[in-house]
Amino acid sequence: MGDCCAPPRSHDPPRIARDPLDRRTTSLAREARAPRRPRARPGALDRRAGPHRVGEPVREGRGAAVVAADGPVRDVFVVGPYLGLRLLRHHVTASVTRTVLEGVVRVALFLGYLALIGRMKEIRRVFQYHGAEHKTIAAFEHDAPLEPESVDRFSTLHVRCGTNFLLIVMLLAIVVYTLFGNHGIAWGIALRLVTVPVIAGLSYELLRLGARFPHSPVMRALMAPGLWLQKITTRRPDHDQLDVAIASFQELLRREGASQR
Repeated sequence: MGDCCAPPRSHDPPRIARDPLDRRTTSLAREARAPRRPRARPGALDRRAGPHRVGEPVREGRGAAVVAADGPVRDVFVVGPYLGLRLLRHHVTASVTRTVLEGVVRVALFLGYLALIGRMKEIRRVFQYHGAEHKTIAAFEHDAPLEPESVDRFSTLHVRCGTNFLLIVMLLAIVVYTLFGNHGIAWGIALRLVTVPVIAGLSYELLRLGARFPHSPVMRALMAPGLWLQKITTRRPDHDQLDVAIASFQELLRREGASQR
């Protein structure tokens, strides 16, 4: 793939963007792309564990778990649907049915929330940076040059994305809450708050398995909804955003003691 890409531009600083969000990232970009960096050998980051470990997905997963369990987000997406379905308990008497409906409402709220914020200009730019991040990591995993022209050839979708993680959390929660059943409102709220870390941990392990066995039919089916959802949470980045993503990733490699390409 490397021989069809443009000549290396690793010493060229990214263009200064006019957008306020871009300006907040250009200082890191200039520092990370400075010519004092050593050239990299291919596949230097954690090759012992295979490509599914590249880029430390555990950090992304932990961050997503914190967001999922934090304050208003927790109240809306975890407790809110449960309390809402409690109001319908006289119309929907089966506990299992209520739990499944609760999960469906939770996923619908999540999708609606993403679609709504995706209409905001600043969030659309965040989603473009999200896509640039995925393209950069995919290029690194395929030993492609970390140059905008090369990185741009890759997809904005990635199996280890935190979007996949959150969706797996919500789907797995349906199974867990169904197994525990309903024993009153206090039990229901406590169960949903206490089990969030456990469900998040199980979801992370499923995400790792999906990345490790990407050709397994079971794993492909499990990861497919999250990949579809990334069509909302990622956008095609422009050249400047690819520059920033590459610079940030190279800085990550430097701080972790890995070589760069």
